[in-house]
Amino acid sequence: RNRSVFGEMPEDVMALTDREREVLEWAGRGKTMAQTSELLDISLETVKTYMQRSIKKLNALNKIHAVTKAYKLGVIDF
Repeated sequence: RNRSVFGEMPEDVMALTDREREVLEWAGRGKTMAQTSELLDISLETVKTYMQRSIKKLNALNKIHAVTKAYKLGVIDF
């Protein structure tokens, strides 16, 4: 079972893909979506898609909220 320090993790959080986690981690390090697309060698539109999916899965209001929630849940580290 996957647990965080806050208890059981929501199912959608566990469904985050590796790429969605990477995009969140780079955002947490202060990178823009354009910089993240260059770092990961993927298109800007793909980065935006990963971020939007992450926001939805984390039930977050925006990118900053998603990064904060993912970090607090122990899903990402930076």
